Parts: sequence; C-alpha cells; structure tokens
Amino acid sequence: MKFSLEHVGGYHFFHEALAVIFNNMPTPWEQREANVYGGLTSIFTTHQLRFWYMSPERLRELIAQVSADQLIFGLDFPYNLEKETHIALETLRDLNLPPGDLDKILGGT
Repeated sequence: MKFSLEHVGGYHFFHEALAVIFNNMPTPWEQREANVYGGLTSIFTTHQLRFWYMSPERLRELIAQVSADQLIFGLDFPYNLEKETHIALETLRDLNLPPGDLDKILGGT
C-alpha cells in the first residue's frame, strides 16, 4: 500500500513525519520501492493554514533528507486556488533544484 503523508506533518509534526518517511525508504541494497511519500499539500503560504507552512529552508532540508523521489506535489488541487498554486510552483522553482528533482516533485514521482 502506498501512503502520502500530507503537509509533511505541518509545522508541529515535521520531524515526526520526516522520520516516518525516512524509516520507510528502501536502503540502497534493497530491491523495493518506498511506500510512504511526503505530500507537499498547502505548505507554501503563511496567509492560509499557517500551521502547515514550510519555509524554503525546511523544504531544502526535507529534500536533502529523503530526496525528491519521496515527495509529491499537487494532491491538493483543485482545493487550493490558482493564486496559491502559483505561489507553490514559484517557491519550488526558487529552490534551484536540479531539473530532474523538480520534475520528480511536480509529477515524476
């Protein structure tokens, strides 16, 4: 079963969510796929649902810890409006990730 841990735990449970995602990743010597992913849902703005907000620094740390392979963007559409979706995409692009990583987060995963 695949599971998306939405908001990556939000502001208050980020470290716990990160631990769950990390502990369910395959080790380099295992021949299996991960079954827990971090959902980047509604985490990009402070004006709406601030308790889920994730700063660019925290996003960078998340990607460094679990890689872009474990992250999924867009499961909240069409819940978020166009404005919030644009902010989210701009935030992700501003992280200056390698093109392959951004592609994975935006739909490749």
